[in-house]
Amino acid sequence: EGGFYRYTVDVKWRIPHFEKMLYTNAELIEVYTLAYKITKNKLYKKIVNETIVEMDKRFMQNIADVNIFLIGRYTISLLSYAAAT
Repeated sequence: EGGFYRYTVDVKWRIPHFEKMLYTNAELIEVYTLAYKITKNKLYKKIVNETIVEMDKRFMQNIADVNIFLIGRYTISLLSYAAAT
């Protein structure tokens, strides 16, 4: 399962909160894409792809929600950017 949890519910960071925030993941997609462009480390590319798939699965199904749509456009832009690299 791709994507990042924003925080955990325990002090040892072992139990993730149930939410994966779209804006947090969109920012991390951009960071990992840049890291991949610089290093060519395939792990970073894998993280980008898995995160995009997970965000698409979780959020693009709810496209009727205007707020999610507007944030989703940012993710789609990142997807295009990642695909071009």
